[in-house]
Amino acid sequence: IVHVIARAFGLPVDGHDKASALAEIEGFLHDEARAGRRALLVVDEAQNLALPALEELRMLSNFQLGNHPLLQVLLLGQPEFRTTLQTEPRLEQLRQRVIAAHHLEAMQRAEIEPYITHRLE
Repeated sequence: IVHVIARAFGLPVDGHDKASALAEIEGFLHDEARAGRRALLVVDEAQNLALPALEELRMLSNFQLGNHPLLQVLLLGQPEFRTTLQTEPRLEQLRQRVIAAHHLEAMQRAEIEPYITHRLE
């Protein structure tokens, strides 16, 4: 997943090993911070990630400039991801780094028609 993330940020890491890809990511994040920009990584379908991939995402939270994290990670997933995150012992360190969590409930019947109308407009 480190290589996928690097490529998502536009970094040329084909042929790099994991350590050098991580170094590229860290350098990119430092450059962004020095330029006054914040980096956000959005990961959809997080329930499909293997535990080692989730651990690699957690490692990215170690990148800091002073006391400020260089990367914010937003994990989006189905309800089974929440269950995995809450119950998997190997994800304890990732759980400790979660600063916000939200579960989006299904729409109520009265919300559906206005939503569809809005989307069609």
